[in-house]
Amino acid sequence: EDYDLLHREEKSGNFKIHNLGANPSSLFIMFNQSTARNEQDKPLIDPVKSAWFRNLKFRQALAHTIDKDGLIHSIYKGRAVSQTTHLNSHNPFFNPHIPDYGYAPDQARTLLKEAGFSWSKDGHLFDPQGHRVEFELTTNASNTERDATCAILRQEWEKLGIKVNYRPQAFNS
Repeated sequence: EDYDLLHREEKSGNFKIHNLGANPSSLFIMFNQSTARNEQDKPLIDPVKSAWFRNLKFRQALAHTIDKDGLIHSIYKGRAVSQTTHLNSHNPFFNPHIPDYGYAPDQARTLLKEAGFSWSKDGHLFDPQGHRVEFELTTNASNTERDATCAILRQEWEKLGIKVNYRPQAFNS
């Protein structure tokens, strides 16, 4: 995030910037697939949405709309690497054989059709039971890269007809 500023100051200052490779952190998306219930036997998560997130083809479709290379170039200015899992290559449990669902919006639509989803005449996505697909995308507020990433994800998923309500929240919340 500070590279551009520091790089400009490198010549006039008394320091040198060294590229040490990828940061051992990652940016990833988790879908709440919970089927847990409270003491009154009411679901903690809307069962309709939980069913979407437990649907493999639905998750694969969303993954196919993430243009990782585009995110790396537009948000991280080329100073990031694509991952296929939340674990990066520095982690001893990293598995390099996990498949990568590359950017393929047409494949996303095919997967949604195969899973029984359909579109209304105005382009809204509906599940096989007739529910409009709408969910919240939440992350911690005041994080420039995450805000930008979420804005792009929201745009891509809305192209699929999904209503995405972006809700950044204070980190402690």
